[in-house]
Amino acid sequence: MAEHSGKDVLSSDVEIKGTIKFQKELLIDGKVEGEINSDGALTVGENADIRAEVKTKSITIYGNLRERALRIEVEMHASGRFEGRPPHH
Repeated sequence: MAEHSGKDVLSSDVEIKGTIKFQKELLIDGKVEGEINSDGALTVGENADIRAEVKTKSITIYGNLRERALRIEVEMHASGRFEGRPPHH
């Protein structure tokens, strides 16, 4: 998986229901349900299960993302899985 240096990390044992806001870079490897908002870059880790409306500058997907991704540049990897409405700008 991608290098973690310089990113804030929500590890695989973290579960969040609600809204996540961040500034620069965030790696989520746990479970999230709700909304993710940022002008930064999001990485969906291999262990992640995200059910959220995502509004970020860019997203790299190694794990599972379900729901809707908005305003973003998407990079999918072999282990990545996206279910939901396709991203649009």
